[in-house]
Amino acid sequence: MKSNAWRVLEVDATLDFIIWSLDRGVSLKGKIYWITEGKGTVSKKIVSFDYSTERFEYLCLPRQYDSYETLSLSVVRGEELSVLLQRDNESKTNIWVSNKISDETKAVSWSKVLAVDLTSYDISADGASFLFDEERKVLVCCTWDPAVYIVGEDNNVRVDQNMPRSLLSLFNYAPSLTQIQQDPGGKRKRGDE
Repeated sequence: MKSNAWRVLEVDATLDFIIWSLDRGVSLKGKIYWITEGKGTVSKKIVSFDYSTERFEYLCLPRQYDSYETLSLSVVRGEELSVLLQRDNESKTNIWVSNKISDETKAVSWSKVLAVDLTSYDISADGASFLFDEERKVLVCCTWDPAVYIVGEDNNVRVDQNMPRSLLSLFNYAPSLTQIQQDPGGKRKRGDE
């Protein structure tokens, strides 16, 4: 980034997919993942782009349906992908989490870890951003309303609709190896931000 040496990648192959929304990709271990649709089909897949090899790769979704009410990607603990998936005309929204995706095998398997009933709430926007806490089994979902929905295994939904209009996305966070030095007295010094 500091060198300002940008370049355009020339892709050798003809791409047979359409990325739903470029701004809804998630980054995980040097790759970016998007939900895509096949050109001329309704078939959905996950496509990744590996920055080191400059190649696209396909991953399967946990389940393939003709149509989806909601379909979104997120990252769990900086190690696994998660998919928020709801079929058309179904009341349950399911959260699926991948295994740790191996660079050698490029294989992925999925486990359904949470199913919640959100039919009373309007979160049915493809690409809605979400975070999932696998340990606590809690889903946090942000919609275009804008509203934030928090729901766990007990199906008790908390809604915060007092969000500013500018809050449309939740962002995945992967911890950094960079340590932030803190003042032992708890007071910030000028320039510590």
